[in-house]
Amino acid sequence: MLFRSCRPERAGPKQAYLVELTVPFLHAAWLRTQVEWPADGAAAKPAMASLLTSREIEILKWLFHGKSNVEIGLILGISPLTVKNHVQKILRKLNVLNRTQAVGKALALRIVNA
Repeated sequence: MLFRSCRPERAGPKQAYLVELTVPFLHAAWLRTQVEWPADGAAAKPAMASLLTSREIEILKWLFHGKSNVEIGLILGISPLTVKNHVQKILRKLNVLNRTQAVGKALALRIVNA
């Protein structure tokens, strides 16, 4: 009974519930390992914030809210392709690979507030 999880069998509702509870925490921990944290967060904030234009910071805030390129384009009155170009510049400037990492790094650097 103690080693029940070691036997190959179907997962029951209890195991599914436990997975649902733990996966968000595991995902958040993994994301923290993907962000390059600055040595001094307070000192890095102005440098990183000044690295991004005001439009890029505005788009980053909408990325934080989970908006797509089309949605951001409609909100800001620009084309989705222009939004895509801004997002690519944001990723390059923050030295990240995707939108999720960009939001995580922006939160860590306090460019965007939750």
